[in-house]
Amino acid sequence: MALPDELAAQILESFNLCYDRFLSITRESGQRFVNADWLGVQVASRERLQIYDGRVAQISNKLRKQKDCLEVELWRAIKQSYQQQTVNSPCRELAESFYNSTYGKMFHHQFLTPPHAFVWAGGPPPEKDAPLHHYRLVGVPLGTIAEQILSSSGFIDNWHDKAADIEQLTVLLRKQLERFPGIPTLEILKPIFYRNKGAYMVGRLFSEHISHPFIICLINREGEGVMVDAVLTERDQVSILFGFARSYFMVDIPAPSSVVAFLRHLLPHKSDAELYSAIGCLKHSKTQFYRHYLHHLEHSSDQFDIAPGIPGLVMSVFTLPSFDVVFKVIRDKFGPSKGMSRQQVKAKYRLVKQHDRVGRMADTQDFANFRFPKRRLSDALLAELRQTAPSSITETHDLVIIKHLYIERRMVPLNLYLDQASESQASAALIDYGWAIKEMAAANIFPGDLLLKNFGVTRHGRVIFYDYDEVCYLIDCNFRRIPEPLYPEQEMQAEPWYSVAENDIFPEEFATFVTTHLKHRQVLQQYHPNLFEADWWKQVQSKSLRGHFEEFYPYPESCCFKNHKKSELSSE
Repeated sequence: MALPDELAAQILESFNLCYDRFLSITRESGQRFVNADWLGVQVASRERLQIYDGRVAQISNKLRKQKDCLEVELWRAIKQSYQQQTVNSPCRELAESFYNSTYGKMFHHQFLTPPHAFVWAGGPPPEKDAPLHHYRLVGVPLGTIAEQILSSSGFIDNWHDKAADIEQLTVLLRKQLERFPGIPTLEILKPIFYRNKGAYMVGRLFSEHISHPFIICLINREGEGVMVDAVLTERDQVSILFGFARSYFMVDIPAPSSVVAFLRHLLPHKSDAELYSAIGCLKHSKTQFYRHYLHHLEHSSDQFDIAPGIPGLVMSVFTLPSFDVVFKVIRDKFGPSKGMSRQQVKAKYRLVKQHDRVGRMADTQDFANFRFPKRRLSDALLAELRQTAPSSITETHDLVIIKHLYIERRMVPLNLYLDQASESQASAALIDYGWAIKEMAAANIFPGDLLLKNFGVTRHGRVIFYDYDEVCYLIDCNFRRIPEPLYPEQEMQAEPWYSVAENDIFPEEFATFVTTHLKHRQVLQQYHPNLFEADWWKQVQSKSLRGHFEEFYPYPESCCFKNHKKSELSSE
């Protein structure tokens, strides 16, 4: 029989290999940014997402060959040993989540109890200060401090116009000082945050009683060099930068808890689950979410119920009013218009997970054997699950266990939002809806189903897509004009007078298909007329086929230093 210490060491070794590779890919981000290697950015993002599950599968298969490892009670001792072996690890919390994943894989996500798994943290990671640059804004000319800040990026040899950016950063620092009664301190994290075509120096300005974010946004234009594009100093701006509809940052974090602790100062309303997700620690984000969920259940009494809105044909969706997420369960049978399988639906959600979400597609987390207290489910919800997804649920006297589900941030469905919105609010939402479609298209994504009910509105007023069962790559679509009828009677026929292949899409139909509301349709046609033109879609397609990577700015143009030329697809 293998000793628990040996088995725990094997799991920990597998985690260390996993996280070493994670950091190795991440540490190449700076060179990809300098080289403007945007294809490399996309490839690295996908590769990094796949490391974890591959390592969990490897160690699980290895342990299964050791017969004793299939005895659940042995894992009490394995967990105790693992806890001792990770006590000094700078990424102890991630190591515990890796253990949970391995244990869950071994036992099909059953028996997840505190004696066997880290349902709750085994202990805090070793205390470690975040790696910071400190600038005391007194006694030194602000221009000198601005130069020191930009030099600390490591890109100074690749700068486009260093003097101009120093001058503008100096002006901004002077303006920010007016917000503080005393002399503030500027702290900037040493590791730079990379995502898509951007690099971000993340910091804060603070004094005894006041603190404001200070995020320097860098871009690298081919043929021009690195430049400061914007500086973000408001929490709402930073919240969108770290939003749930964006891809994960690449940031060199050997001790992630110290970086998360710093980010809490900037984003006090975001949970640790959201912050770990933003920096790419997705599995620990799930661990943190589940702990938050259990804690919330203990301190709330409302019931889970069917989510407001038009029921989906593929998913049953429910929510807990006091909790800001929705739970999505794949139905056993789909509506007649949905010619797809359960596995195809899962593949669509994986596609979005691994793609650049450009701030327009909600992140999802999937869970296996997720447990709900039966007494907290409304009668209507329980009846709905029994009717629409009986193969996905198991019931005991006090639990409802769902074999597989997705969790997303809760938003107001766009169709419901428009029902309650003023005319100006409705127009703004519809204009942003058009931008959402265009920005996804520029990222080589076609939503498939453009109905308003498949989009949501965030607290910042942004329109986000969240229903992925028909999503596909834009380059796989065939955009066509509707052929002219040969004679007038053809237009009156119930069936189209022209052939329609599986991937054929007719943008001319979008306006009538998306909404029957005349004013809403007029807004879309006024601000986004090209959405209804096949030629526009073909032009966007051709860019993707040429390997063009569009620029997406996660901040308004009003924050920008220079009047950089924005893409015609930018909503900002």
